[in-house]
Amino acid sequence: MPNSCRSYRPGHNAHWIQANLASHEARNTPPVPVTLMRREGHLVDVWISNHVETWRFHPVESIADHLDAWERGAEAALLTHGLLKIGPHGIYPCRDLAAWRDCLP
Repeated sequence: MPNSCRSYRPGHNAHWIQANLASHEARNTPPVPVTLMRREGHLVDVWISNHVETWRFHPVESIADHLDAWERGAEAALLTHGLLKIGPHGIYPCRDLAAWRDCLP
């Protein structure tokens, strides 16, 4: 399934400016390791430092593949600008389940 969503809200797509800022800031602000506690479809419970948060991701194949890899043990970290990095390539906006909005076609 190709990614046809145009949303840059949490759980959808990372905007290139957001990703670029997070990448540059990673030199001074180390990523925070996060642990997948539970996954139910595209809802995940994530352990961050000292608490659990629930995040939602939309059902696009690339995100599902990265969530699968995370579930199998791929490393994940929270970057600045609200981005989650899973493994070497998966970068998605995350957090704030209350901010979830459906995809934009």
